[in-house]
Amino acid sequence: DIASPYQDVAFLVYSPLKGTLNLIKTSSTTINSIAETYFSLENAVYGVYSDKECNLQVGELVTNVYGKSNSISLDAGIYYIKEIAAPKGHQCNSSVYTIEVSAGKSNSISVSDTPLSVFIIKKTSSNSNVTEGNACYSLEGAEYTIYSDVACTNPLQTITTDGNGESGPIYMSEGTYFVKETKAPRGF
Repeated sequence: DIASPYQDVAFLVYSPLKGTLNLIKTSSTTINSIAETYFSLENAVYGVYSDKECNLQVGELVTNVYGKSNSISLDAGIYYIKEIAAPKGHQCNSSVYTIEVSAGKSNSISVSDTPLSVFIIKKTSSNSNVTEGNACYSLEGAEYTIYSDVACTNPLQTITTDGNGESGPIYMSEGTYFVKETKAPRGF
């Protein structure tokens, strides 16, 4: 028998079966053209994890303006999904969702959130005949503090008004709050 300079080689390729995963986010409040100023479904970011504790991130789902996310390809198996960044006007949802990704299928999970409450502070002059156009007066720089208690001893947030006497949108969880002017603007 003559020794051959060639050797037979076999390759074994392991290819796990994969499926795709996407997410659909909805809001309990209808987001119409007026509400779009303060609320959106766009840019909610959800981590996809291979463990219940949500420590081993294997992917990320990001929603578009309609609340639909990108699709990611994953090995078939059980995954855990948790929101890591909320869209405008929503609080980050701390729930962990479980989904089984099936091989060869498009798998989808639906989540619904309740948006935060939104309000704006608007300071006006009670005597605009004197204050309007008068450099001694300004609506800009009024500071309002939002409190959780009626005695106004537990401050949560301080807001400052712009030149029109308006704050930007203020987002809060549902509840009762107390607002007190804590610094008057020039002339008031």
